[in-house]
Amino acid sequence: MSARTSVFIRPSLWALLAAICGTVVWILLVATVAPLVAGDGIGKMAGWWSTRAIAGFYFGGFIAALAIVPHALLFSAWLLVMRRYPILQRRIGGPSLSSLLLSLPLVLVVFGSFAAPSFGLGPFWSEAFNALPWVLLSTWGGIFFGQVLVRSRDHRQLPVAA
Repeated sequence: MSARTSVFIRPSLWALLAAICGTVVWILLVATVAPLVAGDGIGKMAGWWSTRAIAGFYFGGFIAALAIVPHALLFSAWLLVMRRYPILQRRIGGPSLSSLLLSLPLVLVVFGSFAAPSFGLGPFWSEAFNALPWVLLSTWGGIFFGQVLVRSRDHRQLPVAA
């Protein structure tokens, strides 16, 4: 595998895993945590859980699928910068803070999409601010868990014959 190919395979895998993990985190947040924070009881949350999970899958999965290519490009640029200046990885704070920084572009796009006026409607600022924590947590979680999974794949030990 050439160096140029490996520069795109790892970020692409990371973006795919981030999309899958982010969708799972979005579903769990929207179907479980958000109703409880909104004041629904456990009975009402449990009764509507599957409906909310399916709706979360369609909405979160669609957004995550759209974000795979831009995230792969963003992660490629990130890894190239980190390879060139490894001191930045230590200064930025490791995977958790770097995942937060890498999640901000998508979070801002989704926030702007909620808040932007369209077809004579909106802006919908209240919906944008209501969705902001859930979008931030799911995007950060997806990128973080995707990064951890890619790193664990890179660092695994292959058995050696003695």
